[in-house]
Amino acid sequence: GQADHDFLHFLRLDAVRATGLPHQVILGNLTNFYQCLLDHRPDVIGLGYDQRADTEAIQSLLPHVKLVRLAAFEPHRYKTSLLKTNS
Repeated sequence: GQADHDFLHFLRLDAVRATGLPHQVILGNLTNFYQCLLDHRPDVIGLGYDQRADTEAIQSLLPHVKLVRLAAFEPHRYKTSLLKTNS
């Protein structure tokens, strides 16, 4: 259900924060993916290795932004199917 979905988002958020790599980690807007980008105007956006995103739309909204496609981070621990099983 929605509660499980929300819980998985927060698990991922905590996992990304725990790496210490990003300056800021935020959850996106559920109804408008681009709103959080417009609100925060990041310099760099890290997209998950399997994350679907319209990179052309992002670049047209924020031409200055650098898009980085991230490799899987400890997939044996943080893959969604595993998180669902262990939560």
